Amino acid sequence: MTLKLFGLFAVALVLGAVGQLSMKKALDDYTSVHGALQGLGMLLRAMLTPGVAFGLGCFVLSSMGYLMVISKVPLTVAYPMVALNYVIVTVLRYFVYHEPVPLQRVAGLAVIIAGVVLVATSNQPEPATAEPAAAVEAAS
Repeated sequence: MTLKLFGLFAVALVLGAVGQLSMKKALDDYTSVHGALQGLGMLLRAMLTPGVAFGLGCFVLSSMGYLMVISKVPLTVAYPMVALNYVIVTVLRYFVYHEPVPLQRVAGLAVIIAGVVLVATSNQPEPATAEPAAAVEAAS
């Protein structure tokens, strides 16, 4: 994955995380006034609040970036990297909303990061170690 493509992917991931946080905050505010979401009508009204609409817009932009990435990167590499959204959301929640992050969650996030690194680097072509048997026979 080129640096430019990785940058696009990073922007898409951050937009997705910002969308999640925006929708969560807006829904928390909405339900504190109107109570729990019940029924399609209430859900649609909640979706029209500015915070939820902004979050959905972030998701649309995020999806557009992701589509551009998967058009050039194998899905088996790109899709597992979406797990980084868990990390980004947790970090943003910690810094923006001062949500505590227990040590067990930090360990889980470290495992996610390690897994993403392993998957992302597994796409490198392996060097040829031996000539194919047909090429050796043809040379003799």
